[in-house]
Amino acid sequence: MFLKEKILQELELKPELIFTIMKELGEEDYRTDSNGDYLFRTICHGGDSYKLHYFQEDRQFHCYTGCSCNYSIFDLVSKIKNIDFGESQRFIASILNISNSYFVKGFKDNSSEQDWMIINKFKRLNQ
Repeated sequence: MFLKEKILQELELKPELIFTIMKELGEEDYRTDSNGDYLFRTICHGGDSYKLHYFQEDRQFHCYTGCSCNYSIFDLVSKIKNIDFGESQRFIASILNISNSYFVKGFKDNSSEQDWMIINKFKRLNQ
C-alpha cells in the first residue's frame, strides 16, 4: 500500500484526524456548516475568515475567498508548509504516527516523490 493511500484510509476510518493535522498547521478552531462539513480559517492564503471548507464526503478542501482553490490534505500541507508532495506525505504520516515505509510488492512507494522532484527541478530552471 502506498503511503498516500494509507493516510487517506486513516482519514476515512477516523475523520476526526483532520483536526490533528489542522492543529499542526496552526489552525485549532473550526465551525460546521448546515451539512456538517467543517469550516476553517483560510490559512491557505493567510486569511482569518472561516471560508476554507472541508468536505468530509470526498475529503477535499475548497477556499471560498482569496485563492479560490481546491486542495487535498496533501496539497494544503504543501502550500502552507511550502514543501513538495512527498514531504507533505511524510509530514502527515508523522503527525498520525503512520510508518512512511509502506511497500507495494516489495518496492518502496517513492514514485510520486520522484515525480515531484522532477517537476520542482523544472520549476527552478524556468524561474
